[in-house]
This record gives sequence, C-alpha cells and structure tokens, in this order.
Amino acid sequence: MKKIFLAIAAIGFLFSSQAQSGEALSEKQVSKLDVSGKWVGKRHQYTADQKGVLQSFEYEFTLKQEGNLVTGTSSIFGSNGDYGDIKLRGVITGNKLIFEEYEVVNQHQTNPDRTWCFKAGELTFAKAGETVKLTGATSSFIPYYNVPCTGGFTDIVKADEGGNAIDLGKNFGTTLLDENFNVSVFPNPFFDKATINFNLDKDAKVQVQVMDLQGKVVADLQNGKLKEGNHNLVFDAAKYPVAAGNLMVAIKVNGETHSRLLAKLNY
Repeated sequence: MKKIFLAIAAIGFLFSSQAQSGEALSEKQVSKLDVSGKWVGKRHQYTADQKGVLQSFEYEFTLKQEGNLVTGTSSIFGSNGDYGDIKLRGVITGNKLIFEEYEVVNQHQTNPDRTWCFKAGELTFAKAGETVKLTGATSSFIPYYNVPCTGGFTDIVKADEGGNAIDLGKNFGTTLLDENFNVSVFPNPFFDKATINFNLDKDAKVQVQVMDLQGKVVADLQNGKLKEGNHNLVFDAAKYPVAAGNLMVAIKVNGETHSRLLAKLNY
C-alpha cells in the first residue's frame, strides 16, 4: 500500500522541472518586488495520464507580503459556475513563490459530493511584458485525506494598477540567473527520508535548510564550504520530526538561492 500511494502521489510532481514560459527573474530582481495585491490568469488541470489538459479555470490570487512571507486567498472559477475561495500561504525564496492552499473559505459545487483540490507548488516569477507573472506546474490533493488529484499548471499576472503595480521598466536591471544549477529531491513525496542532490561546478559556500511554508526552519543540513562535485544530503524526519504536509528545501550557493517543494506523507 505504501508503494502504491507513493507512486500515485508522485504524479503531481512529474512536471516540476518543465520549462516555464517567459523570462525568469533573478533573485535580486524578485527582492525588489512587493507581490501584495491581485494576480489573475488561468489554472490548467492535467488529464489523469498527465499528457494533456482536462479543463481550464479562471484563477486569482489576492496576496499580502510581509518580508519573505506571503498570505492570502486563491479564487478559482469553473465555466459551469462552480467557484472556490481558499486560504493560501507561502515563502518567497530565490526567484520563486513556494505556496500551499490549506482551508476553503467559500465554495459552490454543482455536484455536492465534490470539493476543490488544494494546490501546492513552486511558482517562478517571470516577465510578462512590463509587469510580472507567476508561472509553474503545481501538484494538487483532496483536502483532509491527502489523496492526490491530477495536478496542473498555473499562469497568473500581476493585475494591480497604481501603488500596487509592478513596472519592470523601472530600475530592475538585467536578468542574471544560474539556470545550470540543478537540485533534485528523491523520493518526493517521502515518508521518512528524502535525499537532496546537487552539483557544484567549483568550491562554494553552501547553506541548506528545510523550512515549513510559514518560514520556520525545520532543519539546518549544511552551512559552510563544500568542494566542487556532486553532493547528497539526507533529511531524516525521525531526526527532525514534522507532521505530514508541505515543506521546502532552500539551498543558498554563494548568495544565490535555489529551492524545491518537499512533501511529507504519513504511513
């Protein structure tokens, strides 16, 4: 049963490494943003075989940023009149927002036996003309039971005007992002242990932390110089007890942050 559930749950993460549309911003550029306000766009739900799009929804975020922490509400609208408002929280790390939905505030479903799946994942900040969008593949799961849904893809643009608007034409410089640095986490989702793998093309100062999505540090796995080459670090949930749910791995290499969503499951 454990192996079957892990295999099914992993479906939501199959597309986490796919290329994002638009030019990704750098960590320095993202540090200049205030993401507070409204973001609007689409949520595309994958088919069960992950090879296509089953349906698309209107999707909105209303966010409030305090430091690197983000809270707010997502709103999703189906073409048949179904809708849902869901609380979300997350952390801005590097050039990403790593987030999760966690509580339904208001909803309507034509079929009373259905409910909205909670979404979670990594959304990359990218250029959208002279403004910014959040884009990326995100997993999804049924509330309370953690049963995976089919997952999907999110693409939303900052929609505010006036004080909450973002204008990339003003003092944002050029994008400098090391896209050759790769981080992998396996297994993900995990039950007891997860291995974090990365490769350094030269000696570097490296900090590796596991955090929850409210910004609390769960584990410090590395803080200091590492030699050039391949490195594996193990996050052991027995050593760092955490409840089932979404976490994040943040790896800072010579001041540049790379992050991944990490999901822990119960047996």
